[in-house]
Amino acid sequence: MLYILKRYYAIMVMMALFGFVFRAVVFFEEMPLYINAVVTVASVGALWVLWAFFYGLNVYLNKTMPYETNLIKRLSLQIGLGLLMSYAFVNTLFFVNFYFYKFLKIDKIIVVAGNLMWTLIVLAINGFFIGEYFFYKWKQALTRSIEAERDLAQVQFLNLQNQLNPHFLFNSLTTLNSLIHENPHRASTFLKQLAHIYRYVMQHNQDALVSLSDELDFLQHYLALLSTRFEKAFSCDIAVGKEWITRKIVPVTLQILIENAVKHNQMSEENPLAVQVYMEGEYICVKNLKRLKKNLTTSNKIGLSNLRKLYKVTAPQSEVFIEDSLAHFIVKVPLL
Repeated sequence: MLYILKRYYAIMVMMALFGFVFRAVVFFEEMPLYINAVVTVASVGALWVLWAFFYGLNVYLNKTMPYETNLIKRLSLQIGLGLLMSYAFVNTLFFVNFYFYKFLKIDKIIVVAGNLMWTLIVLAINGFFIGEYFFYKWKQALTRSIEAERDLAQVQFLNLQNQLNPHFLFNSLTTLNSLIHENPHRASTFLKQLAHIYRYVMQHNQDALVSLSDELDFLQHYLALLSTRFEKAFSCDIAVGKEWITRKIVPVTLQILIENAVKHNQMSEENPLAVQVYMEGEYICVKNLKRLKKNLTTSNKIGLSNLRKLYKVTAPQSEVFIEDSLAHFIVKVPLL
């Protein structure tokens, strides 16, 4: 029971002080201040007993009769028992005073005022426990909702990775197959870059966030593969200052955005696909020239949507912005 006194002592003291002021006003002539002070100290003990009773009752009823099952019955029982206990307590004090010690002149007004004060105290204590219960349930439901959204977004994001990786792997193996005969040394370098990429994906597929430094290092290996595959038909310029490299980002974000640009746009040596990676405020941006392929049958159009959902639960204070104009397509991702 010391837990109750330790946790709620401030509220009990405030209630005792309220009682002191109440008695000082109502019993101004009948009760000297020193007696009021003694009663105030004693009332702290009485409040502790009452609070302990309500605490035990509240814990018991939470298990046997939660608010969700029958709200009216639960409130009636909890408050009714509390009022009975408080009325028994305060009227016992009045009885002892009237027949034994008589340190206070008691009339009907005093009895009514005393019972009214303890009624307010009982309602306040119950209001506190009821509010605490529903606040805990609300917080619990909110936590479950956030966790469910995060889990859903992560599953969707992993599905996106699983959709992109086989497509990327197929293209990479096709390129590697041609290099083996044309340029074995270049094929070996290509294979090492491919190994770096999949090692990174395997290392971080369970991580919510990685440093921007790690993501940019990974991106260099990925861009080396694209350079081998498309040569002069593709280019990527990265302009990110060193002051940003310790910030966090969802792993493989930049690879997905660049792969998205490669997947959806035409490119040739005469009209290369130019991609830019740069900072704008607290956002890292991926911008590409827009020359959409005419027949893109493999696009599921949910990749960016899943990425936005993941960032929404990972960083609720930020969001992923998409700017789609006639000439350019830009995705702005917040650094965390």
